[in-house]
Amino acid sequence: MKKAMLLGLMCTLAMGSYAVPLENAGSAVPSLNVLTGFDTTEAFQQVVKNKPGVNQTAMGQVFTLGTGAFELSALYLKSYTSEDLSNYSGTLELKIFSGTGGAPLQTFAYEFGTGSVAKGDWIKLDLGGYALPSGGQYSFLVYTPTADADHDWGFWKSKNNEYGTTGDHGLYVSANDYTSVWNSSNPWINVAHRADSDDHAFFLTGSDGSGGGVDSPDTPAGVAALAGNGLVSLSWDANTQAGFGHFVVKRSTISGGSYTALPGAVPVTDHFIDTNVVNGTTYYYVVSAVNTEDVESPNSVEVSATPNGSIARPNIFVIYIDDQDPSYGCYDGAFGISHDAALTHTPNIDTLAAAGVRYDRAYVVNPVCSPSHTSLFTGNHVTTLGCPHHKSHYIDELPEGHGSLPELLRDAGYYTVNLSNGDIRWGASGKIDTNYERPPIMNPVEGDDPWQFDAIHGFDFTGPATAPSCDPTTIFMGGNWTNRLAGQPFFAWANIETGKAHGFGTGTTWAQANGVAVDPDDIMLPPYLVDAPIADWKDYVAKSLNSISCTDYVVGQFLQGLELAGEAENTLVILASDHGRATMRHKQWLYETGIHVPMIIRWPGEVAPGSVETNLTSIIDIAATCVGAAGAIRPPKMEGLDLMGDDLASRVHVFASRDGVDGTFDRSRTVVGHRYKYIRNFYPELPYINGSYATSKLDGRGMQDDLNLLTTEQRRFLEDHKDAEEFYDLQADPFEVNNLAADPAHADKVAEYRQLLAEWMESTGDYAPDAHVTLGGIAAVTSVQTLLNEYAILNADADGDGLSYYHELALDLDPNVMDASMATSYVINAFQEMDYTVRNLRDGVSYQVQVSTNLVDWQVYTNLPGDSAGSPTTLTLPASIAAGGKLFVRMVIPQ
Repeated sequence: MKKAMLLGLMCTLAMGSYAVPLENAGSAVPSLNVLTGFDTTEAFQQVVKNKPGVNQTAMGQVFTLGTGAFELSALYLKSYTSEDLSNYSGTLELKIFSGTGGAPLQTFAYEFGTGSVAKGDWIKLDLGGYALPSGGQYSFLVYTPTADADHDWGFWKSKNNEYGTTGDHGLYVSANDYTSVWNSSNPWINVAHRADSDDHAFFLTGSDGSGGGVDSPDTPAGVAALAGNGLVSLSWDANTQAGFGHFVVKRSTISGGSYTALPGAVPVTDHFIDTNVVNGTTYYYVVSAVNTEDVESPNSVEVSATPNGSIARPNIFVIYIDDQDPSYGCYDGAFGISHDAALTHTPNIDTLAAAGVRYDRAYVVNPVCSPSHTSLFTGNHVTTLGCPHHKSHYIDELPEGHGSLPELLRDAGYYTVNLSNGDIRWGASGKIDTNYERPPIMNPVEGDDPWQFDAIHGFDFTGPATAPSCDPTTIFMGGNWTNRLAGQPFFAWANIETGKAHGFGTGTTWAQANGVAVDPDDIMLPPYLVDAPIADWKDYVAKSLNSISCTDYVVGQFLQGLELAGEAENTLVILASDHGRATMRHKQWLYETGIHVPMIIRWPGEVAPGSVETNLTSIIDIAATCVGAAGAIRPPKMEGLDLMGDDLASRVHVFASRDGVDGTFDRSRTVVGHRYKYIRNFYPELPYINGSYATSKLDGRGMQDDLNLLTTEQRRFLEDHKDAEEFYDLQADPFEVNNLAADPAHADKVAEYRQLLAEWMESTGDYAPDAHVTLGGIAAVTSVQTLLNEYAILNADADGDGLSYYHELALDLDPNVMDASMATSYVINAFQEMDYTVRNLRDGVSYQVQVSTNLVDWQVYTNLPGDSAGSPTTLTLPASIAAGGKLFVRMVIPQ
């Protein structure tokens, strides 16, 4: 494969002088690679100082070319002028020097005014494949020897808004003398490297001498075709190569026949929908990739699909409600539900349940917003993905083998829409709130980045709480919906925040105006709460229930909009909550009030109206169910069950986790069975109420002021520590106030659940640093980030003996002295990336070195016998076996 080379910024070439043509490369960022060994920081800072009249000999770092000639193909610069560059007459020169001085080997000159370049466009100057001989030393210069009468040339950095508002580096034209902003103590150009696709403005591209300027494009892989009614949806793996241009979709009506490129089918993304099809005809597709030099890859493997008018893939509409228990009228009398369900006014949700199936034992996998949203979108536990903390720690992308629901459905041919009027009181807020590929804003509105959706659709939902105004015809019609193809199924997402604490007031005002407000005197408090004169819990719970009644009104507007659009009969509707309500012992905690949530599915013709499901279900089942209903490709590591097709009776337990919340560290896990529930609190020295949000929003509302006034059940949750283990009989004790963990009569059952949790954690890769070792002692409000930073240090091997600092402490070894023995009676889970060195094996003790790329599937990399002399044994695991990702290593003494 030809290697793309890139000298991060400035350059010129060869004996003589050439006037080079300008090509407007558009606003898309060129996909290029950095030439190894070239220090762009020093070179950039030195070269750009050479403005008109300044000594040209300060060339910056000398670059030594290795073996093989280097053919220069193009120089890219990015414009950040306020006007079209064709208005300017200045000259820009690109020079290359041998070493750091003397006459330039080559000068390329560009005269502005010869082409149209708008603000934000990339300028591409063709360098014609000029060859640099191998082994030479070269330096480079971008130079502006002339400027027109009105403008000077400069190189602009506004990454931190020093001299402008843009976020990138670019070519700058100013009507003022830019010497006023240049000084040696505060250089206004400072580029370390091209860290991301939007970062720097100057790129010199070329190749290693084998011809061409960028990589030959790889043949597209992972091509799949899904048929629909009047369309075929194609998807394939994205191309991240340097110099990638676009894909070409081709088809034939004969397998292996002559493929014809589809008109307009040149996507740069990893999917395409072919609507120019005839139902009943089988089409055969291949996909190729083309780079920026118009070099095309071989065709992919052939895939086929037969669109059919009888294929009726449903629309899918997910209504995800923040912070609500299953306190809907339809849940009155259901498992573990208090009488609260009889107090709310929920005719729309009750009607939805009557037309579909109500899930009585539905659980989220985490009792706080972002982990719960993450699990719904992926069909996975957040502990499996490695992003379990709320507002504390995110991952850039999902691990291999996982997928996100909007993208999975889009690849299956769905039009994906985030419904949002941007209001946290009425309608849908547009909230996504995932712990991966985190969108830049929490509550998007129409016109903002739709993240993984095709569009954000705004609609009319406004008004005061006493008389809100909604036009339901605007929810599923007009606006961005006009971009939906004929016959194309849709996936719509609506996140409703009316039930959150900030909606209690709005909800109560609405409920009072509509005559459905809950009388606080009708509230029956659970045994762990107390009312006046100690606290005001009855009034507060009544307000939370009023917000549920108000939420029902909002849900009704969405369902009415679906009817008015004529889509209700072919739409799978899923309604669920992300966790319990925003009160003490509900949201943020692993009790039933935190993780037992409502879930209702309506699918006309597929789900029996008025049915009730009592098997254990999980929020991770939503993604699996949607993928199954859509006929989409299911990621191999998705953990959820398809509620329409899988055997729910086979699931006898569900699991949930609770880690850092709002930046505050903690760690608990739970196993829920049909009757019993086990909670393991890994840091019992930490209080239940821990962190800024919990202490300000989820506290005892006065109960904590004098614990002596409280009963044992009321006092336990407010103390400065937790029980290490909790075990409850949910049938006999639905409020979970009688902890049976130390009860001898339940010892066997506690041991069974303890083992179930341990096995689940190991099988799913639920690992975490031991904060007791990391920080010594754990105090309340310990920062998640502090812990993660410390953990990175503890993973280091300070003395080079193959054991991390953390594991030396665990084995009671000196972390600063190379140890002569690694022998232990248990597995050393030394998770370290890429290269790993094992030293000082004990005489006669055999080890297995096991490797994994996902912390789940471990393979034996090699067997190491103990060194008979006790001397160091070094094994370096090459990064290549990690396939470009992270490699985890552990040492195991076979038992």
